[in-house]
Amino acid sequence: MMQSFDSSSPQQQWRYPLYAVQKGNNAVPLRSLSEDDLQSLQRHNKLYFDARNRFRLFEIMKRNYGEWERFIKTLEDPKLRVSGDAMTELDRLMLNFLSSVNALFNHFKVHFCRFAVGDDSKKKFDDYVRNLEKTNPTYAFFADLRDFVQHCELPVGHMQRAETGAGKVTLTVTTEASWLVENCSNWRRTWRRSRLTKDSGWFDLISMMKDLRHLLIEDFGKFTASIYGPPLLETHNFFASLDIDAEKAKGDGALMVLVESFESQPGEKGAVHFQIRTSVLPRDVFKEVGITLTPIPASQL
Repeated sequence: MMQSFDSSSPQQQWRYPLYAVQKGNNAVPLRSLSEDDLQSLQRHNKLYFDARNRFRLFEIMKRNYGEWERFIKTLEDPKLRVSGDAMTELDRLMLNFLSSVNALFNHFKVHFCRFAVGDDSKKKFDDYVRNLEKTNPTYAFFADLRDFVQHCELPVGHMQRAETGAGKVTLTVTTEASWLVENCSNWRRTWRRSRLTKDSGWFDLISMMKDLRHLLIEDFGKFTASIYGPPLLETHNFFASLDIDAEKAKGDGALMVLVESFESQPGEKGAVHFQIRTSVLPRDVFKEVGITLTPIPASQL
Protein backbone atom coordinates (compact mmCIF):
# COMPACT_ATOMS: atom_id res chain seq x y z
CA MET A 1 0.00 0.00 0.00
CA MET A 2 1.24 3.47 -0.88
CA GLN A 3 1.99 5.44 2.29
CA SER A 4 3.35 8.67 0.84
CA PHE A 5 3.06 10.55 -2.42
CA ASP A 6 5.26 13.57 -3.17
CA SER A 7 3.26 15.81 -5.52
CA SER A 8 5.33 18.92 -4.88
CA SER A 9 7.58 20.22 -7.63
CA PRO A 10 9.21 23.60 -8.04
CA GLN A 11 9.35 23.18 -11.82
CA GLN A 12 5.75 22.38 -12.77
CA GLN A 13 2.15 22.02 -11.75
CA TRP A 14 1.17 18.38 -12.10
CA ARG A 15 -1.83 17.45 -14.25
CA TYR A 16 -3.73 14.25 -13.63
CA PRO A 17 -3.70 11.48 -14.60
CA LEU A 18 0.03 11.00 -14.37
CA TYR A 19 2.63 8.29 -14.18
CA ALA A 20 4.37 7.94 -10.82
CA VAL A 21 7.28 5.79 -9.79
CA GLN A 22 6.68 3.70 -6.69
CA LYS A 23 9.44 2.04 -4.70
CA GLY A 24 8.49 0.41 -1.46
CA ASN A 25 5.56 2.34 -0.01
CA ASN A 26 6.50 5.70 -1.49
CA ALA A 27 5.68 7.21 -4.90
CA VAL A 28 7.05 10.21 -6.77
CA PRO A 29 5.43 11.77 -9.90
CA LEU A 30 7.31 11.13 -13.11
CA ARG A 31 5.28 12.80 -15.85
CA SER A 32 1.77 13.87 -16.68
CA LEU A 33 0.01 11.99 -19.47
CA SER A 34 -0.38 13.67 -22.83
CA GLU A 35 -3.47 13.00 -24.93
CA ASP A 36 -1.47 10.43 -26.93
CA ASP A 37 -0.25 8.81 -23.69
CA LEU A 38 -3.80 8.56 -22.40
CA GLN A 39 -5.14 7.05 -25.62
CA SER A 40 -2.35 4.46 -25.72
CA LEU A 41 -2.90 3.56 -22.06
CA GLN A 42 -6.65 3.18 -22.54
CA ARG A 43 -6.17 0.98 -25.61
CA HIS A 44 -3.61 -1.30 -23.98
CA ASN A 45 -5.53 -1.44 -20.71
CA LYS A 46 -8.59 -2.66 -22.60
CA LEU A 47 -6.62 -5.39 -24.39
CA TYR A 48 -5.02 -6.47 -21.12
CA PHE A 49 -8.26 -6.63 -19.11
CA ASP A 50 -10.13 -8.38 -21.92
CA ALA A 51 -7.48 -11.08 -22.12
CA ARG A 52 -7.09 -11.40 -18.35
CA ASN A 53 -10.81 -11.86 -17.79
CA ARG A 54 -11.11 -14.48 -20.53
CA PHE A 55 -8.14 -16.51 -19.30
CA ARG A 56 -9.25 -16.35 -15.67
CA LEU A 57 -11.93 -18.81 -16.71
CA PHE A 58 -9.22 -21.44 -17.17
CA GLU A 59 -8.23 -20.98 -13.52
CA ILE A 60 -11.86 -21.27 -12.40
CA MET A 61 -12.23 -24.46 -14.42
CA LYS A 62 -9.04 -25.92 -12.93
CA ARG A 63 -10.15 -25.12 -9.39
CA ASN A 64 -13.51 -26.80 -9.97
CA TYR A 65 -11.79 -29.88 -11.34
CA GLY A 66 -9.39 -29.84 -8.38
CA GLU A 67 -12.33 -30.04 -5.97
CA TRP A 68 -13.74 -32.99 -7.92
CA GLU A 69 -10.36 -34.74 -7.95
CA ARG A 70 -9.83 -34.26 -4.19
CA PHE A 71 -13.27 -35.69 -3.44
CA ILE A 72 -12.55 -38.70 -5.67
CA LYS A 73 -9.34 -39.33 -3.70
CA THR A 74 -11.32 -39.05 -0.46
CA LEU A 75 -13.72 -41.73 -1.68
CA GLU A 76 -10.75 -43.95 -2.50
CA ASP A 77 -9.60 -43.83 1.13
CA PRO A 78 -10.24 -47.31 2.65
CA LYS A 79 -10.87 -45.74 6.06
CA LEU A 80 -13.82 -43.74 4.75
CA ARG A 81 -17.35 -44.74 5.67
CA VAL A 82 -19.39 -43.37 2.79
CA SER A 83 -22.70 -41.69 3.64
CA GLY A 84 -25.64 -41.06 1.33
CA ASP A 85 -24.37 -37.55 0.66
CA ALA A 86 -21.55 -38.86 -1.55
CA MET A 87 -23.74 -38.97 -4.67
CA THR A 88 -25.03 -35.47 -4.00
CA GLU A 89 -21.48 -34.19 -3.68
CA LEU A 90 -20.40 -35.92 -6.89
CA ASP A 91 -23.32 -34.36 -8.76
CA ARG A 92 -22.59 -30.93 -7.26
CA LEU A 93 -18.91 -31.02 -8.18
CA MET A 94 -19.58 -32.22 -11.71
CA LEU A 95 -22.22 -29.54 -12.21
CA ASN A 96 -19.71 -26.90 -11.10
CA PHE A 97 -17.05 -28.24 -13.44
CA LEU A 98 -19.35 -28.55 -16.45
CA SER A 99 -20.74 -25.05 -15.85
CA SER A 100 -17.25 -23.56 -15.81
CA VAL A 101 -16.34 -25.45 -19.01
CA ASN A 102 -19.47 -24.12 -20.68
CA ALA A 103 -18.67 -20.57 -19.52
CA LEU A 104 -15.12 -20.96 -20.83
CA PHE A 105 -16.28 -21.72 -24.36
CA ASN A 106 -19.22 -19.30 -24.37
CA HIS A 107 -17.18 -16.34 -23.11
CA PHE A 108 -14.56 -16.81 -25.82
CA LYS A 109 -17.25 -17.32 -28.48
CA VAL A 110 -19.18 -14.18 -27.53
CA HIS A 111 -15.99 -12.16 -27.16
CA PHE A 112 -14.72 -13.14 -30.61
CA CYS A 113 -18.13 -12.23 -32.08
CA ARG A 114 -18.06 -8.77 -30.50
CA PHE A 115 -14.35 -7.93 -30.75
CA ALA A 116 -11.99 -9.25 -33.38
CA VAL A 117 -8.71 -10.48 -31.88
CA GLY A 118 -6.14 -10.92 -34.61
CA ASP A 119 -7.15 -12.12 -38.08
CA ASP A 120 -10.47 -14.00 -38.48
CA SER A 121 -10.63 -14.89 -34.79
CA LYS A 122 -14.37 -15.65 -34.88
CA LYS A 123 -14.03 -18.02 -37.85
CA LYS A 124 -10.99 -19.73 -36.32
CA PHE A 125 -12.89 -20.27 -33.08
CA ASP A 126 -16.04 -21.61 -34.75
CA ASP A 127 -13.98 -23.96 -36.93
CA TYR A 128 -12.04 -25.18 -33.91
CA VAL A 129 -15.20 -26.01 -31.91
CA ARG A 130 -16.86 -27.74 -34.87
CA ASN A 131 -13.75 -29.86 -35.36
CA LEU A 132 -13.73 -30.77 -31.65
CA GLU A 133 -17.33 -31.89 -31.84
CA LYS A 134 -16.57 -34.10 -34.83
CA THR A 135 -13.23 -35.57 -33.81
CA ASN A 136 -13.16 -35.67 -29.99
CA PRO A 137 -15.79 -37.99 -28.46
CA THR A 138 -14.94 -36.87 -24.91
CA TYR A 139 -15.62 -33.20 -25.66
CA ALA A 140 -18.79 -34.02 -27.63
CA PHE A 141 -20.13 -36.19 -24.80
CA PHE A 142 -19.54 -33.63 -22.06
CA ALA A 143 -20.89 -30.75 -24.16
CA ASP A 144 -24.12 -32.74 -24.55
CA LEU A 145 -24.06 -33.89 -20.92
CA ARG A 146 -23.86 -30.29 -19.74
CA ASP A 147 -27.02 -29.49 -21.73
CA PHE A 148 -28.68 -32.60 -20.27
CA VAL A 149 -27.93 -31.69 -16.65
CA GLN A 150 -28.99 -28.09 -17.25
CA HIS A 151 -32.45 -29.11 -18.42
CA CYS A 152 -33.21 -32.74 -17.60
CA GLU A 153 -31.42 -34.75 -14.88
CA LEU A 154 -28.30 -35.00 -12.71
CA PRO A 155 -25.13 -36.40 -14.32
CA VAL A 156 -23.91 -39.23 -12.05
CA GLY A 157 -25.78 -42.49 -12.48
CA HIS A 158 -23.82 -44.92 -10.31
CA MET A 159 -21.00 -45.00 -7.79
CA GLN A 160 -19.36 -48.18 -6.55
CA ARG A 161 -16.58 -48.66 -4.00
CA ALA A 162 -15.04 -52.10 -3.86
CA GLU A 163 -12.34 -53.13 -1.38
CA THR A 164 -9.91 -55.12 -3.48
CA GLY A 165 -7.33 -55.84 -0.80
CA ALA A 166 -5.73 -54.59 2.36
CA GLY A 167 -5.65 -50.81 2.15
CA LYS A 168 -7.03 -50.65 -1.39
CA VAL A 169 -10.34 -49.39 -2.77
CA THR A 170 -11.48 -49.46 -6.40
CA LEU A 171 -13.87 -46.63 -7.13
CA THR A 172 -16.09 -46.36 -10.19
CA VAL A 173 -18.31 -43.37 -11.02
CA THR A 174 -20.37 -43.97 -14.13
CA THR A 175 -23.44 -43.04 -16.10
CA GLU A 176 -25.33 -45.19 -18.60
CA ALA A 177 -26.34 -44.19 -22.11
CA SER A 178 -29.73 -45.92 -21.98
CA TRP A 179 -30.66 -43.97 -18.83
CA LEU A 180 -29.45 -40.67 -20.30
CA VAL A 181 -31.43 -41.13 -23.51
CA GLU A 182 -34.59 -42.28 -21.71
CA ASN A 183 -34.53 -39.24 -19.41
CA CYS A 184 -33.91 -36.48 -21.93
CA SER A 185 -37.67 -35.78 -22.21
CA ASN A 186 -37.41 -35.42 -26.00
CA TRP A 187 -35.48 -32.20 -25.49
CA ARG A 188 -34.52 -31.17 -29.00
CA ARG A 189 -30.83 -30.40 -28.39
CA THR A 190 -29.91 -33.46 -26.36
CA TRP A 191 -27.06 -35.62 -27.74
CA ARG A 192 -26.82 -33.71 -31.03
CA ARG A 193 -23.00 -33.58 -30.86
CA SER A 194 -22.17 -37.03 -29.50
CA ARG A 195 -24.99 -38.85 -31.34
CA LEU A 196 -25.59 -40.84 -28.18
CA THR A 197 -28.00 -43.79 -28.42
CA LYS A 198 -29.42 -46.26 -25.91
CA ASP A 199 -26.81 -48.77 -27.09
CA SER A 200 -23.78 -46.53 -26.44
CA GLY A 201 -23.05 -48.32 -23.15
CA TRP A 202 -21.50 -47.07 -19.90
CA PHE A 203 -19.25 -44.05 -19.41
CA ASP A 204 -16.41 -43.92 -16.87
CA LEU A 205 -16.81 -40.36 -15.57
CA ILE A 206 -13.57 -40.33 -13.55
CA SER A 207 -11.27 -41.06 -16.48
CA MET A 208 -13.31 -38.99 -18.94
CA MET A 209 -13.29 -35.94 -16.66
CA LYS A 210 -9.50 -36.23 -16.45
CA ASP A 211 -9.26 -36.45 -20.24
CA LEU A 212 -11.49 -33.39 -20.65
CA ARG A 213 -9.37 -31.32 -18.27
CA HIS A 214 -6.24 -32.31 -20.22
CA LEU A 215 -7.92 -31.34 -23.50
CA LEU A 216 -8.98 -27.94 -22.15
CA ILE A 217 -5.51 -27.03 -20.89
CA GLU A 218 -3.24 -28.61 -23.48
CA ASP A 219 -5.37 -28.13 -26.59
CA PHE A 220 -8.01 -25.44 -26.07
CA GLY A 221 -5.67 -23.38 -23.89
CA LYS A 222 -2.93 -23.40 -26.52
CA PHE A 223 -5.45 -22.61 -29.25
CA THR A 224 -6.86 -19.54 -27.48
CA ALA A 225 -3.35 -18.40 -26.52
CA SER A 226 -2.31 -18.62 -30.18
CA ILE A 227 -5.11 -16.18 -31.06
CA TYR A 228 -4.54 -13.77 -28.18
CA GLY A 229 -0.75 -13.98 -28.06
CA PRO A 230 0.31 -11.99 -31.15
CA PRO A 231 -2.06 -9.00 -30.57
CA LEU A 232 -1.01 -8.92 -26.90
CA LEU A 233 2.69 -8.63 -27.73
CA GLU A 234 2.43 -4.89 -28.37
CA THR A 235 0.50 -4.44 -25.10
CA HIS A 236 3.09 -6.51 -23.22
CA ASN A 237 5.93 -4.38 -24.63
CA PHE A 238 4.03 -1.15 -23.84
CA PHE A 239 3.78 -1.94 -20.12
CA ALA A 240 7.29 -3.43 -20.05
CA SER A 241 8.66 -0.11 -21.34
CA LEU A 242 6.97 1.69 -18.42
CA ASP A 243 8.74 -0.66 -16.04
CA ILE A 244 12.04 0.19 -17.69
CA ASP A 245 11.31 3.92 -17.29
CA ALA A 246 10.53 3.37 -13.60
CA GLU A 247 13.79 1.51 -12.99
CA LYS A 248 15.74 4.23 -14.79
CA ALA A 249 14.14 6.84 -12.51
CA LYS A 250 14.35 5.06 -9.16
CA GLY A 251 16.48 1.93 -9.61
CA ASP A 252 15.79 -1.79 -9.26
CA GLY A 253 12.45 -2.72 -7.72
CA ALA A 254 10.69 0.48 -8.80
CA LEU A 255 7.20 0.22 -10.28
CA MET A 256 5.22 2.48 -12.55
CA VAL A 257 1.74 3.33 -11.24
CA LEU A 258 -1.04 5.50 -12.61
CA VAL A 259 -2.21 8.31 -10.34
CA GLU A 260 -5.69 9.29 -11.49
CA SER A 261 -6.28 12.10 -9.00
CA PHE A 262 -4.74 13.66 -5.91
CA GLU A 263 -6.77 15.86 -3.58
CA SER A 264 -6.10 17.38 -0.19
CA GLN A 265 -8.77 18.60 2.19
CA PRO A 266 -8.33 20.45 5.50
CA GLY A 267 -9.40 18.52 8.57
CA GLU A 268 -9.85 19.37 12.21
CA LYS A 269 -7.08 20.93 14.27
CA GLY A 270 -4.92 21.68 11.25
CA ALA A 271 -4.92 18.14 9.94
CA VAL A 272 -4.85 17.56 6.18
CA HIS A 273 -6.63 14.60 4.59
CA PHE A 274 -5.39 13.23 1.26
CA GLN A 275 -7.37 11.25 -1.29
CA ILE A 276 -5.26 9.49 -3.91
CA ARG A 277 -6.77 7.38 -6.68
CA THR A 278 -4.21 5.03 -8.17
CA SER A 279 -4.16 2.06 -10.54
CA VAL A 280 -1.56 -0.68 -10.48
CA LEU A 281 -0.20 -1.29 -13.96
CA PRO A 282 0.70 -4.83 -15.05
CA ARG A 283 4.40 -5.60 -15.17
CA ASP A 284 4.38 -8.83 -17.21
CA VAL A 285 1.17 -8.96 -19.26
CA PHE A 286 1.60 -12.52 -20.49
CA LYS A 287 2.35 -13.85 -17.01
CA GLU A 288 -0.60 -12.04 -15.42
CA VAL A 289 -2.98 -13.16 -18.17
CA GLY A 290 -1.75 -16.74 -17.88
CA ILE A 291 -0.06 -17.21 -21.27
CA THR A 292 3.34 -18.92 -21.30
CA LEU A 293 5.74 -17.91 -24.04
CA THR A 294 7.86 -20.75 -25.43
CA PRO A 295 11.02 -19.75 -27.34
CA ILE A 296 11.31 -21.21 -30.84
CA PRO A 297 14.46 -23.36 -31.17
CA ALA A 298 17.08 -21.83 -33.42
CA SER A 299 16.85 -24.89 -35.69
CA GLN A 300 13.21 -23.99 -36.48
CA LEU A 301 13.84 -20.34 -37.32
